[in-house]
Amino acid sequence: MGDIQDAEFIDLKDKILTFELWDCHSHPGSLMCDPKNEGYFQSVAEWTIRSGKNLLDSVQMGVTGVRTTSESIGIDTAWAKSFESGLFAGPRIESSGPGLRVTGGHGTAFPKEHKEVHVEWVADGSGWLARACKDSS
Repeated sequence: MGDIQDAEFIDLKDKILTFELWDCHSHPGSLMCDPKNEGYFQSVAEWTIRSGKNLLDSVQMGVTGVRTTSESIGIDTAWAKSFESGLFAGPRIESSGPGLRVTGGHGTAFPKEHKEVHVEWVADGSGWLARACKDSS
């Protein structure tokens, strides 16, 4: 270690110092560009592999934390546990859990529906919302 007298002074006036780079809205298993709609016919295993690759690639790009949304089948939480345990070196993950939407709302791709992967819960009104929250936990 160097002597404190030899330390370099960096003026941070009017600057913001951050120690991490976060992706605050991520769908790691989704195909963001899917003109052929292939994602609608993929299995949970295929989504899991893509999710892991995307999360590992994010670290290579400097992302140290990811806030995932609408991975309701638990892919994101499974990856989070594997990273936390040291099984893989990956980003820190904070998961929002399943997405909730109203019929025809954000995320609707009618008449398309995923074959195996359940991405969002439809909740029209308080009764449906209570059921969706119960079913998703």
